[in-house]
Amino acid sequence: MASFDDKPVGQHTELQISELPPNTAESSSLPLHEGLQSKNAKTRYEAVCELVKRLGDCDPLTLVPDLDSLLPKLLGDSHSGVQEKTLDAVLLAAGKVPLSSEVVTVAADKCLTSAKSSVKSKASQLLLGAAKVSPSVYSTLKNLISSKSTSVKLLGAAMSMLTQLLANYGTEVVPVEEVVGQVAAHAGSSNAVVRNESMEFLKDAHKWVNILSYIGSLKPTQQEDIKKRVAGSAVVS
Repeated sequence: MASFDDKPVGQHTELQISELPPNTAESSSLPLHEGLQSKNAKTRYEAVCELVKRLGDCDPLTLVPDLDSLLPKLLGDSHSGVQEKTLDAVLLAAGKVPLSSEVVTVAADKCLTSAKSSVKSKASQLLLGAAKVSPSVYSTLKNLISSKSTSVKLLGAAMSMLTQLLANYGTEVVPVEEVVGQVAAHAGSSNAVVRNESMEFLKDAHKWVNILSYIGSLKPTQQEDIKKRVAGSAVVS
């Protein structure tokens, strides 16, 4: 798992990567599959824009036979403009071909914590839409939540996404009893965002399981906070 910068967005104390750097002498008229693999970010961006245009009428794999292997690389691109257009392409392709587990993993791993709000929004839209037909969405989020190497920024985003899945699909997609213990452990986090996202999930999860039996290891004040939050949520029998 790659580490993530947990500093708040907007603090410009480090070198900022431009969304889309100036082009070099490389031609943008390369064949599509070559443009997608170009070392030049503007050429990659133009190629992904062209891919999005063509996807409306074509089979994705007819356009680019090795698209399955290229999409994860483009989703993990260092330039947010390329990432965002790739998400547009994946959202279009998702209705035509099954999403690979690698695409789902990279979308969660690299896009949910993007500094660009539209990238985060489209990544959430992709994962939410794919969750019902792709078990890898839930398993990816579960792995992020259980991994000790997940940054707090990504951890908060993963739990927020899991809460959205539970609210939209219930236990059909999120087996609550399997993950509630791992989420409850984060309710004692020193990070306010992680702590709050954990409690929001627990509040929704209480509609399916009695989450009070999972919070015994937390501090009394944290247990009381959770009890207040779930007070209006009746456990589904």
